[in-house]
Amino acid sequence: MDTAKILADLKELTLALASGKASRQATVEELGKRIDPDSIYNMKPDDPQADFITELFVSLEHLTEEGFAPSLSEIQYFAECFEGKRTENGRYTPEAQI
Repeated sequence: MDTAKILADLKELTLALASGKASRQATVEELGKRIDPDSIYNMKPDDPQADFITELFVSLEHLTEEGFAPSLSEIQYFAECFEGKRTENGRYTPEAQI
C-alpha cells in the first residue's frame, strides 16, 4: 500500500470522526478493513510522512481502548493537519492565523 493511499484513507477516517459523522467503534472497524498494519510498521524511516502516519494510525487503532484512547483534542489536531490549519509539528499555519 503506498503512502498516498494510506494518507487518503487516514484523512477520510479522521475527518469523519472529528466531525461526528463516524463513531470511535466504526472508525476502528473501518481502519482494520482499509489499512494493513504491516504497511504502516514497514514504512521506510526516511519517508517524510512516516512519523505522522504512524502516530495517527496508532491513535486511531486505540480509539476504543480504555486508558489508551486519544482525546477529542488529539483527533482534532490530526484533522486540523489535514485541513491545512496546523503543521505536523503542531504549529498553526500562517493561513489559519489570519
